[in-house]
Amino acid sequence: MNASRKVPLGACDYCIFSLHRVWERRSGGGNFPYMVLDVDGLPSPDDVRAALTRAFRAHPVVMGRVRVSPLRFRPFWETPANPDNAAVQAAAEAHVFDDLRHCADAAARLTEHCQSRYFGQWYRPSGPQVRLEQYALPGERTRIVLR
Repeated sequence: MNASRKVPLGACDYCIFSLHRVWERRSGGGNFPYMVLDVDGLPSPDDVRAALTRAFRAHPVVMGRVRVSPLRFRPFWETPANPDNAAVQAAAEAHVFDDLRHCADAAARLTEHCQSRYFGQWYRPSGPQVRLEQYALPGERTRIVLR
C-alpha cells in the first residue's frame, strides 16, 4: 500500500496561498487565477477528461490536500497515497462540461456559468487544486476555462 507524501509548498505557492487566505478573511472570496482558451472545434468531453486524468497522474501535487504542519506552522501538499486511482476521481470532480451550442442566449449563459463558478464555494484545502470548465459554443467553437 502506498503512503501519501508530504511536499513543501514552493515560494510562489506559499505566496499565493498566503494571499488567498488574507483575501478570504477580508472579502469572503479568495484568489482565483485562471486562464481562458477559445478554440475552433469541439473536443470530446471524454477526451478532455482523459487528458486531465493524465495530467493529474503526472503531477500528483495538483491533487494534493493543503495541510499545515503543527510544529512549524508551514503549509505543505499532502499527495494521494494512490495517484493512479485518485487521478480518475479528481478529473471527474474537476471537469465540467456544458453544451451551449443550441442556446439562443449562449453568450449570456456562458457569462452566467463562468461567474457562478468563479465566485462559488470551492474548498481548495481538500483538492484537486485545478478546475477545468469546457463549454461547447455555437459555430463549432469551444471555450476552456482553467482555474
